[in-house]
Amino acid sequence: MDYLLGAKAGSFKEGEQQTVSAHFFKSADNGTASSVNLRFQEEVAVFDLSQIGRHLRIALVDDDPVIRIQLTKTFQSIQAEVRTFVDGQPFIESLGQEKFDLVFLDLLMPETDGFKVLQSPAFTTAAPTVVILSALSKRETIERALKLGVKSYIIKPVTPDGVLKKTAEILRSNF
Repeated sequence: MDYLLGAKAGSFKEGEQQTVSAHFFKSADNGTASSVNLRFQEEVAVFDLSQIGRHLRIALVDDDPVIRIQLTKTFQSIQAEVRTFVDGQPFIESLGQEKFDLVFLDLLMPETDGFKVLQSPAFTTAAPTVVILSALSKRETIERALKLGVKSYIIKPVTPDGVLKKTAEILRSNF
């Protein structure tokens, strides 16, 4: 540490409380004090989904009724508008008339699976932000989904908090 600082690390302490002096945080170019953000990621204010939730349109494409109910309630708790689809084909057909901010898409569905959705011309034209919700966890499956433009991949089972954290992460990166 002394080598990196060019001085004894303890020499930057002040007073009885042993706090680091402002000298340590002075800018090298002009010698004036500047601010330094020392917070860890967990300490940074949480991305407030409740503020943008009422403007958020989410498509939930999953054949599992439990997942649809659980996530609909989760997204409604932040006042997001949720449209559910039990299969990929009705979702693809909706893309001409509706625009979604986020799409949560299952890969395994009985008729039109998630991969067919991702490869459909209507989907590639609309190009919504997609998060995969799937029980499939093989590396090849995840890589294939990511190559088709998926932003994130959540392995089932999911929790409401986990889905909201992932939603905030995706939205924060898109803003």
